[in-house]
Amino acid sequence: MNQSGSLFQKERKQIVILLLLALLCLGGMLYLSPFYKQNRMEVKKQEQRKTLVLEELKPPSGLPKIPSIPFLEDNSILEKTQDDPYLETHGFFYLLHKVYFSTPKELESFDPKFHWLSLVNIEGRSSLRGKRMKIRGTLVDIKRKAFQGEIATSRGMESLPYWQGAIYDGDHLFLFAITDFPEKCQQGDTVELIGAFLKIWIYESRKGVNSHAPFFIGKQLRFIVEKEPQGTESMNYVLAIFLSIILALLAFNIYNERKFQKSVKNKKNIFSFGQDQKA
Repeated sequence: MNQSGSLFQKERKQIVILLLLALLCLGGMLYLSPFYKQNRMEVKKQEQRKTLVLEELKPPSGLPKIPSIPFLEDNSILEKTQDDPYLETHGFFYLLHKVYFSTPKELESFDPKFHWLSLVNIEGRSSLRGKRMKIRGTLVDIKRKAFQGEIATSRGMESLPYWQGAIYDGDHLFLFAITDFPEKCQQGDTVELIGAFLKIWIYESRKGVNSHAPFFIGKQLRFIVEKEPQGTESMNYVLAIFLSIILALLAFNIYNERKFQKSVKNKKNIFSFGQDQKA
């Protein structure tokens, strides 16, 4: 009987411990829920800000989508292009004009061996103009502009919108111009661009000093989804799973306790019946 009593007390202790752990999990979930809610509200605010930013970048309605003059291939234009402070040159409009009339297959093709180090060699840089590179990084700047001037008019591109910005891959800055509205992207997003190299553009930075960076011409930015773990959300999931396990163990222990009590009761009844028979 002493052994039965000790087993019964052991089961009770296990149940009490499991109940305390369950309460601890519930308390943790209740504590974290305001932070989780705050995170969700912050995500919602970011989405709203993104919608507002994209509205500002959205192209005006009623404008044609492609130039009114067909594109003609002329590689001599790129051969005359130089690395200098002048951006809206014949080479600039030539590559953008070409994008409008290129097939999706042509626009998606790129040389995997073409990267930042390829541009370091000044002597071989001229042969890289018009060559496509895949760029991936953080979108650090984006703004809407419109084609203007004599060169734009001569190519039937006058007043057509385009988007100019910058991508930072963690080591280097890449400047670009694209023809399609980046409807899913805003500053801070991870994006991918397949663009044709135009030149090393020498420009004045926001700090008022001369800087230089490679400039690329492409069709569109591709938004890259990168899920960042939400700390409180992940912790809530862990606590919920842990709580489920504890409740399952609790139910199992209660079941075993009742089964044990029933077994002890049956043994008592058998023992009592045997005593009565002897009597």
